[in-house]
Amino acid sequence: MTPPPARILIVDDEPLERSFLENELGAAGYSAVTAANLSEADRKLAGSKFEVLVTSLLIAGQDNLRFLRDVKKQNPTLAMIVLTDYRTIETAVEAMKLGAFDYLRKPFSKEELLLKIEKLLRYEQVVSENEELRQQIVLRHLENPTVAAAETDQPVDAEAPESAMPGKPGDLLSLKLSEIEHIDIGTVLEDLETRLIHWALEKAEGNLTKAAELLGIPLSTLQYKINKRSPSPSPLSDSC
Repeated sequence: MTPPPARILIVDDEPLERSFLENELGAAGYSAVTAANLSEADRKLAGSKFEVLVTSLLIAGQDNLRFLRDVKKQNPTLAMIVLTDYRTIETAVEAMKLGAFDYLRKPFSKEELLLKIEKLLRYEQVVSENEELRQQIVLRHLENPTVAAAETDQPVDAEAPESAMPGKPGDLLSLKLSEIEHIDIGTVLEDLETRLIHWALEKAEGNLTKAAELLGIPLSTLQYKINKRSPSPSPLSDSC
């Protein structure tokens, strides 16, 4: 069964830009909805579910970064791409720190737009599939700890120590059913993302460009995520 097309909310106060984005995304098979300002965007986000938010950082007279911060707080799983120009690159970097996947600098082509959307959705799919796999492993452990431990090379520990209690993703397989609800999901997802980055870097033998391609994310996004995890990351090759 073919999954429904991703629903994308476009926020831009320029009518021609909104029309361009709506037409191109619609022609590519996505379900595109537009909003002319942040208030309208808030109403549409509250009334419907979207997979992607494409929003301009150039909307005059409005606090665009605060909007992103509030949206991410209310919709943690909503993926975001921001639109900027040469004057607001620093703002785009701030937007990525708030959770935006990437940015597009105006003017941009149809090909650039569709490539960003494709990479974003591919990345989200990888994260989702890995989260499903993690949940399956946890459930198998609850049903049969010996089998699950063998699958993950983890020792069976019927009496997990206090240090292996909720909040430590590496010890998820030693949790009891009554403790699962106390897991810090944010920490789990952060750990999952770190593991994916390490996997890609190993596959690419330290080449950032190739690692970014494996993950389906922009090189700039990978560099930001690595820097966020290590104040002084070891130098890695970013050449092809």
